Amino acid sequence: MKIISSVGAKGGSGKSSVALLTAWELAKNHKSKVALIDADVQGTAASAKIMN
Repeated sequence: MKIISSVGAKGGSGKSSVALLTAWELAKNHKSKVALIDADVQGTAASAKIMN
């Protein structure tokens, strides 16, 4: 299992978007299951499970 994190201190900097697109591409291009957990207090991407 590998963990990739997207971190930024300022709100509205695109962390959730980067995390969501990275998870999507990993699931699509590597044919693997990816779990995305948005731990931001705003929860923009919410919790999502992306399947291949």
